[in-house]
Amino acid sequence: MAEAGGQIVVANHSYGGMVGSGAVEGLGYTQRAQSGLPGGVIMMVWMEDLVTPKGRTVLDQLGGNWLLRMIVNVRITLRLDAPKSINLDKRT
Repeated sequence: MAEAGGQIVVANHSYGGMVGSGAVEGLGYTQRAQSGLPGGVIMMVWMEDLVTPKGRTVLDQLGGNWLLRMIVNVRITLRLDAPKSINLDKRT
């Protein structure tokens, strides 16, 4: 999209903020224009996200300890999203 000259808005949600922030490195509109390249990212949007400085983790930012609500939410999410059974050998 950037190569085609598109002006890109990247919307991130939840853990996607960590991934999205790293994925756009070098794709900034101004940075690309200075190198004679078309298009690029003009805006980043984070919704209910976690974003850390480059080279740091969420756990670093929390002082090495997960918040209690984060631990509880992870356990609940894994239980609700887990399939009851998966048969990888069955072919239909």
